[in-house]
Amino acid sequence: MYRKGDVLRFKYRDKEYIGTVRVIHKINGNLSYDLYNGKSKTLFKNVPEEDIIEEQYKSVGLGDKPNISVIGKNEKYWHICECCGKKELLTSKEGFDKGWDYCGPESMYPESQFGVVSPRTCGDCGIMETAYAAIAIYNIPKEKLSEKHKKTILRILQEPEIYRVK
Repeated sequence: MYRKGDVLRFKYRDKEYIGTVRVIHKINGNLSYDLYNGKSKTLFKNVPEEDIIEEQYKSVGLGDKPNISVIGKNEKYWHICECCGKKELLTSKEGFDKGWDYCGPESMYPESQFGVVSPRTCGDCGIMETAYAAIAIYNIPKEKLSEKHKKTILRILQEPEIYRVK
């Protein structure tokens, strides 16, 4: 069974797409998924499980990381822009006020999104060059992602611990 946030390759009317799971349906014991494809900006509704070709990326949230400590409201942690490489030591509120797309208690994304592939950018960079855009908008399969995008995804999967000040 897949879950919300997973990125899947699926078929629909004899064509292949990549989409992010938005809603999961269980009807009479059968699973189907609402999958969002960022490239075509289309929500494919009720895609049956048998039409899923493969999982591209598994969503990893705080619930999947045992013994993880959350980021404190006033705790400074590293913000690293995946586009330009800028690195700043900020609280989540400071990051938000400076335009960072990041996770945290007072950030663009809630702490539950640590470990989920989404943009990690500074206030000067857009999201179209991010690993998220490569997957969800441009439909690039994982084996064809750039090394930079692969490194970003590996870093995201180690959140939030990788950003803590040691």
